[in-house]
Amino acid sequence: MMKHLICTLLLLWTAGATMGRGDSSHTIIRTDTIIRSVFIPSHIRFLTDLKDTIRLENLRSDQFLPYNKKTSKKISKKAMSDHYLFLFFELENGEEQPRSFYFSAGMLCKETHLYAMDTVKKQWIPLPDIVPGSEQAYRQINLPPGTPMKVLAKVKFAKTNVTLLKPVLVNERFLSYHISFEHNNWFGINKLTYLLCGALVLMLLFSMVTYLQNRKPEFLFYSLYAACLAVLLYLKAAYFKLSVPFNFFNEEYLDLALLLLGYIFYLEFTRKFLDTRTGYPLLNRLFQVAALLLAGFLATYTYLYLRNGSYNLLSAVENYSKYFMFLIGLSYVILGIMHRNRLMNYLVAGNLVNLLLAGFSQYLIVFNTSTLLPRTGIFRQSLLYFEVGILLEMMFFLAGLAYKNRKELIEKVLMQEALRQEKERQTYERKLAVLQVQQQERNRISADMHDELGSGVTAIRLLSELAIKKTKEQPLEELARISFNANDLMVKMNGIIWSMNSVHDTLDSFVAYIRAYVTEYCEAVQLNCGVDAPQQIPKRLLPGHIRRNLFLVVKETLNNIVKHAQASTVTIRISCNEDLLQISISDNGRGFQPTETRSYNNGLRNMRRRMEAVNGTFSIEPAGNGTQVTLLIPMDVATWQPPAATPPSQQ
Repeated sequence: MMKHLICTLLLLWTAGATMGRGDSSHTIIRTDTIIRSVFIPSHIRFLTDLKDTIRLENLRSDQFLPYNKKTSKKISKKAMSDHYLFLFFELENGEEQPRSFYFSAGMLCKETHLYAMDTVKKQWIPLPDIVPGSEQAYRQINLPPGTPMKVLAKVKFAKTNVTLLKPVLVNERFLSYHISFEHNNWFGINKLTYLLCGALVLMLLFSMVTYLQNRKPEFLFYSLYAACLAVLLYLKAAYFKLSVPFNFFNEEYLDLALLLLGYIFYLEFTRKFLDTRTGYPLLNRLFQVAALLLAGFLATYTYLYLRNGSYNLLSAVENYSKYFMFLIGLSYVILGIMHRNRLMNYLVAGNLVNLLLAGFSQYLIVFNTSTLLPRTGIFRQSLLYFEVGILLEMMFFLAGLAYKNRKELIEKVLMQEALRQEKERQTYERKLAVLQVQQQERNRISADMHDELGSGVTAIRLLSELAIKKTKEQPLEELARISFNANDLMVKMNGIIWSMNSVHDTLDSFVAYIRAYVTEYCEAVQLNCGVDAPQQIPKRLLPGHIRRNLFLVVKETLNNIVKHAQASTVTIRISCNEDLLQISISDNGRGFQPTETRSYNNGLRNMRRRMEAVNGTFSIEPAGNGTQVTLLIPMDVATWQPPAATPPSQQ
């Protein structure tokens, strides 16, 4: 690093010293002044050959013009690229030993032919064509000691805007350092360029992986766009100020081809990313036409390049294609502002920044003038603004991608939630349909039992009572049993019909039925009873299977009281809140003796099983002089949604 810095300082010092002495009165370049390298524009004279008519044998010294600020305007890019440019300068080796130097007319000098004047024959003699490796812009000049030499350089530059006439003589021992200095003395832009290339490669890999996972074409186009820019910028940095054959091809053709291809891919990426076909038809049509025209520019430029077209034609196609890209970008910004879409705004903002900086970069390339910038340094490099524009555009794209991913994630969650609710709604409808069918079937069976079996049992009971009356003088025990069983069967059948009929699937219907049954039953067995129930019974549903199990447990409890408790009074208390339904049955009998439960152990087991079947609890325990049975039912189990309730998906 220190060695490179010392070489750089020596190069600048020797160049400055020689330029200071290079006025019009000192046109001869002395070899002892070329310590490292020396720029010689003030020591040369030039001659352009725009008509390709100049012959070496006819050249005279008085035909050449001195190179200065005024005359240099006559050397156009066309004169340097399409035709040969003749440079004349004089060397003098006043030293006692031979000296060797390398001459270069400037960056991207594609052809160099050196001639020396034969003072005897008065004609130009070709010098040996000695090239240092692959650097085509340099040719060796050997001077014997104590010898002056008039040198003629016949040069032609590459057909590109970045060519620059910058004649230099380099000490042969210093050539490698000189080339390295020219290549790396880029004010740090080469490092920025490599970093940006790395970022573009990462974007390429990210986009390609995303495309392979999701098969979304916009990421494929963005990866191709990033690849074109990465290759373009890498070649700019890797071959900066190197006059090798590949760099001639790169500067003349490849960099513009990559730029146009990258922009075409970017237009396709934008169309897919924003779905312009459905959302923005005008913008979609604009981008389609723009992509076709850019492809036309690329085809035209390729044709002219392959046919060795003139610099003016190639430069015109290049500049007009860049102006067209600027116009497309400007139209995109205007349409984006008009639509006011947030996702589009991210891309529009990146495109606007890239547009402005790329335009300023093109301005510096074409005119190379700006009073707002320093005369030299990193901020004078046109590529800096182009690269900063690309970097900012990439950052805005990532911001837009993050916004789009978040939006798609929210939409995906909402869609999944909608699908879940739709699935729940369908499940609810299926359950509701099954429930309705079950209730219809229960109602049908209940009606059939009431109409068919009920009438038959009623007829049996009436006939048995008539038979008893007719045989009152000679009663038959069988008739009494028939009448009793018919009556008992009627009561049981009414209970079954009541439990099956969906009309009674409410808590208040259950309480009313229990009150009526208990009162009638206790009167029949001459037992005092009381039913304590709330005056305002909540409007709660109580399905038929729960009502039936509760009723049978209550009925069995009353039967046990009559058979075993020897009680005279029974009290039933019913309470209900939001969480629990409780039924307590207590008597004043001889009390509950656990050691005596074997006689009715099956009944207790059946009652406990019935309560467990409906997720309830059953308990029996002594209470004072008697016994208390407690039935508990959680209301979240006992309560069902009514058929007319709103489905879950609409709540």
